[in-house]
Amino acid sequence: MDDDAVAVMLDPVVYETKLRGSNDALTSEESTDSTKDMDSEEAVRALKTIGATMSCNPSKRPAGRVLSIIRSSPRCGVVIGLLALNPWLPKGEANGRELDYIQLIPIDSKLPMMVITVESLPGFAKERLINGDVSIEREMVAARIEEWKEGSDCPKAQVIRMLGRAEEIEPQISAVLFEHAIRTTDFSSDSLSCLPDAPWKIPAEEYETRKDLRNTCTFTIDPASAVDLDDALSFERVSQKEFRIGVHIADVSRFVLPDTALDREARIRSTSVYIPQHKLPMLPPELSEQACSLVPGEDRLAFSISWDTDDTGNITGRWIGRSVIRSCCKLSYDDAQDIIDGGFEVDVSGKRDLNCMGSLS
Repeated sequence: MDDDAVAVMLDPVVYETKLRGSNDALTSEESTDSTKDMDSEEAVRALKTIGATMSCNPSKRPAGRVLSIIRSSPRCGVVIGLLALNPWLPKGEANGRELDYIQLIPIDSKLPMMVITVESLPGFAKERLINGDVSIEREMVAARIEEWKEGSDCPKAQVIRMLGRAEEIEPQISAVLFEHAIRTTDFSSDSLSCLPDAPWKIPAEEYETRKDLRNTCTFTIDPASAVDLDDALSFERVSQKEFRIGVHIADVSRFVLPDTALDREARIRSTSVYIPQHKLPMLPPELSEQACSLVPGEDRLAFSISWDTDDTGNITGRWIGRSVIRSCCKLSYDDAQDIIDGGFEVDVSGKRDLNCMGSLS
């Protein structure tokens, strides 16, 4: 399987095949890099051996046999595909009766054809099949590989979930979410218990320990429908030929403390996922759309970096730190482009600042 970590016995050099393409040998450094996720000294030594062999015989490709699978590919547990019912595949006797198999054709062409026992299908799917409903072939399924016996051409898989008709958008979305292990459930009560009380106000000590940038011209640029505004830009004219450009990111660390239930939940989700008419957030809306959203006219905690530049774009100074900001405007991408193109009414200095930022970038 693609991404399996395997143990290989190398054949003698006499059995090696001629190498097509580049004759560059595998270096020890490349060998080590390719095993960075394996955490195995033995694996590193093995690849160094292969690298040394290729260095001695640069025109040949090492040949060998797979002896065992050290670590199965994560893809064994995630297979998206279509069932193929015709013909059914009789595969011999078991407990005195013949088992019927059907095929699973993975969507990913890197994966091999698989077989599934009719007996292992979910109840309603098996019933449809027994009743002659061949339309089940047009439905996508999520499956996992159960076993792959030595000498067998096809691994044996089991259907975990029927996703729906392949030509419809919702099953396609479900397949993508399943394949990439994207969490679709609500946030747990333990995670939600980590949230601050609403409505939340910035404590006085935060104003005292952070740089106050509330009077700086700061604005967000996002899709028009966005409500989780997590980053902003700022621009100041320090002098006639000096400018200060700032990037500000919502300071989520103020709310998500290390190794709390909410931190662990966010770690699993990793990122917010946007799909048609729906969003799967990394953080609860109470944070992503409220306390941490850089909405206009509201004081917000941020982590900021600013660069001082001259009129040629050379950086003359920088500052990084925690801040308090107040966005003055929420722009969409179209709004920002309209201002630059002159199709949107705005004061002359505002348009000049946007154009200046564009030229400096």
